[in-house]
Amino acid sequence: MGIPYSREINAAFEQVTPLVAAGFKVLRTTKNISILLAAIQVLTVLCLFLILLTLIALLYSVNPDLEDERQRLVTPFFIWLA
Repeated sequence: MGIPYSREINAAFEQVTPLVAAGFKVLRTTKNISILLAAIQVLTVLCLFLILLTLIALLYSVNPDLEDERQRLVTPFFIWLA
C-alpha cells in the first residue's frame, strides 16, 4: 500500500516542479519591473519639482508686484548660473 501511494506523490511532484520553477521566474521578472517602476517614480518626482521651481521663477520674473523679491532671489541665482 505504501509503494503506489509514493508513486502518486512522485508523479504529482514531477508535475508541480515545472510550475514552481516558472513561478520563480515570474517573481524575478516582477521584482525587476518593480525596481523599474520605482526609478520611474523618482524621475517623475524630480521632473515635477523642476517644473514647480520653473513656474515659481517665472512668477517672480513676470509679476511686476514682486520686483523686490526678484531682485533678491531670481537675479542673484541667474548671475550665479551664468
